[in-house]
Amino acid sequence: MSQPLYLFNIKVIFSLSALAAKYRKKLEFLQLRNEI
Repeated sequence: MSQPLYLFNIKVIFSLSALAAKYRKKLEFLQLRNEI
């Protein structure tokens, strides 16, 4: 019974990390643009 919840948690963490990566790239891009 804990298996589906485990898989669901992995999906949530994976999607959150993907969003964080996109956001981090956007922040780095904005910082580079501001420095120039």
